[in-house]
Amino acid sequence: MKTHHTVTIPLLLSLLAQTAAVSAQEPMQCIENPERELACEHLIIKKTAPNILRDTPLETPTVCICVADFMPDENATEMPEEAEQWLSNWGLTKQDLIALLRY
Repeated sequence: MKTHHTVTIPLLLSLLAQTAAVSAQEPMQCIENPERELACEHLIIKKTAPNILRDTPLETPTVCICVADFMPDENATEMPEEAEQWLSNWGLTKQDLIALLRY
């Protein structure tokens, strides 16, 4: 037995408007390993804290952060040494990253 779903014109227009709004959002800056070739396996999207946006070169109110790039190895307790260099390339410090994650 087939089930038929009725899609009303207002519903269709609403869905199209939502799709257009999502695609019209301004692009995000992604804080990650600059040599990353594969998609990040643990990516989060965060609103940028106003003081970070004001005090750093970040230009967008939303950023994505590849958390996997900043996680310590299994035997380590600190983020990888090269991660601080990636942050400095963005004009960020470790404290800035923590503030972004907490905001």
